[in-house]
Amino acid sequence: MDICSTAFKQGREEASLTLIGTDQETAYAFFSFLVGAQITARVKGGSEGFEAATEVIINGWEK
Repeated sequence: MDICSTAFKQGREEASLTLIGTDQETAYAFFSFLVGAQITARVKGGSEGFEAATEVIINGWEK
């Protein structure tokens, strides 16, 4: 989690990301989301859903 937390902290400091909660909470939530999206992609047999879902999340954070 530390690497994700560090990335979110940097994004917050640079004002390139809009985040709610602490950097560690955001990192945990994002990691949990990634695991869920990965499981869904495996069940559906492709990466298109994973890629679409992660792009929506990341675009929502960008300023």
